[in-house]
Amino acid sequence: CILSPYLLNSIFKDRRMMMLELDVKSNEDVVLRKIADISLLIPSRKLVGYEGNKLFYINQIGAFLWENMQESIKIQKLVSLVQEQSQISNSKEIEEDICQYIKYLSELGFLRIQGGK
Repeated sequence: CILSPYLLNSIFKDRRMMMLELDVKSNEDVVLRKIADISLLIPSRKLVGYEGNKLFYINQIGAFLWENMQESIKIQKLVSLVQEQSQISNSKEIEEDICQYIKYLSELGFLRIQGGK
């Protein structure tokens, strides 16, 4: 089942560990474009429920996450990948930051989130 942003918000507040088991995949109607050292998420006009003509600047880690979300992946796996790439030892901080990022992108309709298998 695909989770609504409301349900995702409830899971995020109450059960962060449960959220780590969810599968996430980028929406095909949003593309990542890199121009020099700048990474942008660009929603297409086909994106259902999105109203606006905005480009979304994301940092290097955000772009790394987006690239790894082209196929369905567990949030916990994203945390592990970032931890390996960044050499950051505080996994709780990484988990919290990634969960916030995913929650934000989900609210925009940029991600598809499903319950774990």
